[in-house]
Amino acid sequence: MQWRKKYTRLLRYGQPRPRAFSSPASIQRTARYVCLTLAAVLAPALAAGQAHPWTYSVDAEKVFGNGLAAYQQGRFDEALDHLRQLAEFPFNQRSSAGQFLLGKALYRLGHFAEAIDAALVLQRRFPTSRYLPNTRLLIGDSFFNSKHYDEAASQYGRLLATQAPLGLQAQAAERLAAMDWNGQLKKQRLTRLRQAVGAGRLREALFYGRVRWQQRLGWEEETAQARQTYRDSVANGIFAPLAAVWGGGQPAQRPGERKNFDGVIFVSARQTESAAARSFVSAFRKQFRRDPHYAAAGYDATHLLIDGWEQGYRDPTALVEWLTTVRFYEGASGVISLSPDVRSNSALTLLKIERDKVRSLDTGDLPKMGAAE
Repeated sequence: MQWRKKYTRLLRYGQPRPRAFSSPASIQRTARYVCLTLAAVLAPALAAGQAHPWTYSVDAEKVFGNGLAAYQQGRFDEALDHLRQLAEFPFNQRSSAGQFLLGKALYRLGHFAEAIDAALVLQRRFPTSRYLPNTRLLIGDSFFNSKHYDEAASQYGRLLATQAPLGLQAQAAERLAAMDWNGQLKKQRLTRLRQAVGAGRLREALFYGRVRWQQRLGWEEETAQARQTYRDSVANGIFAPLAAVWGGGQPAQRPGERKNFDGVIFVSARQTESAAARSFVSAFRKQFRRDPHYAAAGYDATHLLIDGWEQGYRDPTALVEWLTTVRFYEGASGVISLSPDVRSNSALTLLKIERDKVRSLDTGDLPKMGAAE
């Protein structure tokens, strides 16, 4: 369909957005898009009472199993083939689950418009499916990745405003908090969310969602502050059962991919006890709302040049000679020494990942080594 190409194409930075209602064609495209958004909101209500009877199918079970196995192994194209085959079967015990997994496979392949279509089909054909709340999250994520932030926020808000599993509501809260932090929620959208969700519930969701989001990014200090803000601001909220397991500052949940790295020892230029590094990272996150990555190295290089200039080394040759004398400079990127060819040599340290946190390696962490006989 034409709207897929028109409304999922990403705009390049600096490229002007198309003017609304500039031509009959643009009016038609806008109308189609509005209809799509309304369908995402109204489909479950319109389909109420229209559930289809189904019969058990051994073949459908087998095809669904093959599609699920392919999806779990990351072979999304193969999963798509199986799930599309399943969709051709008469209504059976796997029709609803297969339709939802079809949407997820399309989403993982980056076909966001088609993923929305698949979710809308599920809402229309299976109004009593237990996957209906999941489709709202899927539609919201698809809109978000298509840069339609208002539509995404609307879906996340409906998850918070209606009955849904607490885990899904927590995911919706995390996404809304990240969007709010990154400036992707307009004031008008926030006002509409307060009206739909309720001011108190939305406030709690943003507090709790910020904890989850910053924890996922590995921002330990910010996560601790967000947890305290939640505890100080919310009493007996909807996310209280999840917040209760935070305990003494340990993460409420550990992302599945991180647990595989527990116990890993690695080498890094990061100095975990460096006040300069902690100060820079904290200030950078507050200013730019993301991790600095290589920005710390540029920050240190600029400061070194300024230090040399202030000490009177303003001739390029003299400045380079001075830089080669720098030893054990404690900067935001670590402890730096410069060689005669002005190459940066960073002091390295051994670190260990333990319970989702990075700490300095202790002598007790090293394996015991004895002489072989």
